[in-house]
Amino acid sequence: MKFIDAIRPNPKTRLAFVGAGGKLEAMFRLAGQIADPVICYADTYFDVDQCDMAVRHYFVRTREDLTALRAPLQDGISLVSGEEGDRKPSNT
Repeated sequence: MKFIDAIRPNPKTRLAFVGAGGKLEAMFRLAGQIADPVICYADTYFDVDQCDMAVRHYFVRTREDLTALRAPLQDGISLVSGEEGDRKPSNT
């Protein structure tokens, strides 16, 4: 069974992936099975290789950086993240 068949998303569907390990891979696999444009966002640390799973990558540092997302989305997966090398501070 395909992931998309189990979830059966519609145009108003919003999903959040939580847990330890495999979230980004699962998010991109599902996004790749959706014919419409998809925005993927991760507020975590991920590999540059993982970014290659997206068709385009928007780096967001300020509110103004979000203006690119106001235009109609193109087909494929668009990844939204902080600047390369950004890392959330540790809670420890």
